[in-house]
Amino acid sequence: MSPLFSRKPSRLLLILLLAAAGPQRSIVAAEKEPPKKEISDEMSSELSKMKEKVDAKDYAAAVKILDGVLAKAGHETYDTALASQLKVQILLMDGKYEEAVPALLTAHDLGEKYGFYEKKTLLDQLYLLCQIHYQIASEAKQPERQDEYYTKAYGYIRRWLDTNPKPTVEGQLFAASILYGHGTLIQGKPNLPLLRQARDEAMQGMYLGLKTPDQLYVLLLASLQQLADHRGEIDVLEELTRRQPSNALYWQQLAGSYLAMANEATEDREIRHYQLCTILTIQRAQANKLMNTPKDCLNLIGMYFNLDQFAKASELLADGIKAGKIDNSRANWELLSLAYQQGGHEDLAIKSLSQAADLFPTEGQLDLSIAQMHYGAGRNADALVHLERAVTKGNLKKPGAAYLFLGFTAYELQKFDDAAKWADVALQQTDVKPDDAKRLKRAALDALKERQALKNSKV
Repeated sequence: MSPLFSRKPSRLLLILLLAAAGPQRSIVAAEKEPPKKEISDEMSSELSKMKEKVDAKDYAAAVKILDGVLAKAGHETYDTALASQLKVQILLMDGKYEEAVPALLTAHDLGEKYGFYEKKTLLDQLYLLCQIHYQIASEAKQPERQDEYYTKAYGYIRRWLDTNPKPTVEGQLFAASILYGHGTLIQGKPNLPLLRQARDEAMQGMYLGLKTPDQLYVLLLASLQQLADHRGEIDVLEELTRRQPSNALYWQQLAGSYLAMANEATEDREIRHYQLCTILTIQRAQANKLMNTPKDCLNLIGMYFNLDQFAKASELLADGIKAGKIDNSRANWELLSLAYQQGGHEDLAIKSLSQAADLFPTEGQLDLSIAQMHYGAGRNADALVHLERAVTKGNLKKPGAAYLFLGFTAYELQKFDDAAKWADVALQQTDVKPDDAKRLKRAALDALKERQALKNSKV
């Protein structure tokens, strides 16, 4: 993570140095009288030395000078407040963030107690305390240290928000970011109470400006996703896709959230509602030339299957395969055939499988499927043709069942010699019950004997 703080002399440091260079008055404090906003002569004389060291970027020497001042100054004096504040700025320029914390606390506490600084400076100090603790937490390796500094960082930003007459969207975003980082320290074990706080802080920020920055929506979305609040995710993602219609990730997440709602729903009407929302989201993304991958297109087709919209599913499949938007695979051709079949178009189902069989000449399973449809429609002769093609091509899931089916079909067509032959082949396959094959062969041989007997009786 890059440093949050500049190492160049800050504007606040220069202002403090210029202020200290003006006319000085010794502090004459009555007993129990609050310290005045005046620096001592000794402090004034040390400032020029310190400035020389800062200009030379000898930060260690500059801090040493201030430590000498602090050792001699009373604890509750303006010298201590000013020297502490200057020490903070120098340590930050030197990249020593954690070392700056005690001095910053001293400067802030004295400034708040005795009115040494204006309200804006006090608020800036609180914000700086939050930044330092947040950076330390983000870079820490030990969970205990991370937990400690995230907790302190949130405490300071909460004080900043509570005491600031004009809290900002950025401040709310910072508060939400701290809580989210704290709540997701342990991967896979989100701290749900902290994430709810992060969500609430982010939502609060939306009331502070005329236009909510995208970063606040993203932080809110991340919190909702950790909380598995899909309904909340949808509201945020709808806004993000409206703002950034070319962001593919937002469209994918929105479709996923609608689908998650469909999976969680228990009533058919609600399920169909969210499935339809998923479809519309994918189509809206595609209108922006996104979510057009083969996987996206198949997901869309699957949603139409779920809604029993087989005509639309088959249309998208046919057009997608033709246009190359969907893989020209055997599985997708089979899915197209199923869509036609479910839609009551058996002729188109067979036609699509026949096209696939030509495209994949070694896939006998395609001809087997065609044969099953012909057989179911009573076209046994056509079924027999495709069954013979199927066993010739091979690559069958259950070859024994295919041979047995072929034998039974041949038997029904009174091709008893073929039926007996195919029964013998089926008997050699491991996926067939031997008794089934033997029964078929016995029936075929008996039929042949009867045919021969009948033939003999007519001679």
